[in-house]
Amino acid sequence: ATAKKNISAKELDAIVAYCAYAYDFKKARMAKDGSTMQIAQLEEKRWKQLCSDARTPEEISQNTTNEILDAMTLIGSQAPQLLEDKKALEEVTQSAITLSKASGMDVVESAKAVTSAMNQMNLEASNSAMIIDVMSIAAQKGAADIQYQTDALNKSGASAKLAGLSFSELIACIEGVATSFPSAEVAGTKLNAMFVKLEAQANSNFKPSIVGIEQALNNLANANLDAEAKVKLFGQGNIVAAEAM
Repeated sequence: ATAKKNISAKELDAIVAYCAYAYDFKKARMAKDGSTMQIAQLEEKRWKQLCSDARTPEEISQNTTNEILDAMTLIGSQAPQLLEDKKALEEVTQSAITLSKASGMDVVESAKAVTSAMNQMNLEASNSAMIIDVMSIAAQKGAADIQYQTDALNKSGASAKLAGLSFSELIACIEGVATSFPSAEVAGTKLNAMFVKLEAQANSNFKPSIVGIEQALNNLANANLDAEAKVKLFGQGNIVAAEAM
């Protein structure tokens, strides 16, 4: 049940105690189930901070603590290296909470967005604040919301990384094609094919890993390729994505 509007210090302490209990119970349950998941121990004061950051004091409830526990479990499963680093685990969880408040997504979905970006682009926990800043600003100014960005990123992140794109450049590309592809998965698949094709062709002026994605696209535009040359370069099904950029 949700805590009363004017929550007292005693009530908040009770919530903190519940957090500690919920954490210990969940860890014990996972051990019993034979899972290799082990969430790094958090001090009680950090639970209090995470809960208060996730919701205003008027909104804090047991549901909040469960949501944070689920988010941390997901983060640990998506990025197992964080289980050995309490500070990094907290940092990514905090970023997920911040993204949740900014986007209206629940904490678990926000955690998926952050860890997807980290995994696809090989980013560290220390980059999590940058990740949520880039995604939030892009969602505010562009056509793709954070869920769209995440789904498209899951299809194109690995090839974008190999092509030398930064995280912000990939999000810009996703925003650039969003109006042309209602489906984020399709958009990501098309971007993936485009990055692979650009890297595979012989002209270094078109290779993002050599000249950067912005210059590569400018060079393509200045080359004035005809339809046949575009098909040869990108493949028939990927021209729309290239032209949308």
